[in-house]
Amino acid sequence: MDFLSKCTQGVLLFLAITFAGTSALASHSEESGHSTTRVYRTALRYLRVNQHYPILEKDESSGYLIFEYPGSKTEKASRGSMEVIETNQGSRLIVRIDNYPSYYEEYLASGVMDKLKNQYGEPKPKPKPKPKPKPTPTPKPDEEEKKKSDS
Repeated sequence: MDFLSKCTQGVLLFLAITFAGTSALASHSEESGHSTTRVYRTALRYLRVNQHYPILEKDESSGYLIFEYPGSKTEKASRGSMEVIETNQGSRLIVRIDNYPSYYEEYLASGVMDKLKNQYGEPKPKPKPKPKPKPTPTPKPDEEEKKKSDS
């Protein structure tokens, strides 16, 4: 085997490994002004009640759900997950479905966001934090004595 064919095989192997792993690492996220608890519980109801997907594992305190995505006649079932993470503006929903294109994840994420909007409306904007009052400078003991002696 000559040098050029070894290089070609190496490049092809690298590309195959690189692109084979990208579909498993793909995900879709959506931002919401609602609390993480509200988004998590809505996502759980959406998967169970609206989509009838089996929930394999869940942990509200950690903010994740693992479910079985059933597939179709031509596609096999796969494992999916939803994570809810707290942000400064509210929360972020991250959806992953193994071995499926990202538009499946987008579909589920938008379904949860629509359910949130329909059930709870638009989130109220978070109040702006009040500015901290500036501390009043306290005179140093030497300055107090000068003021007393000047009087």
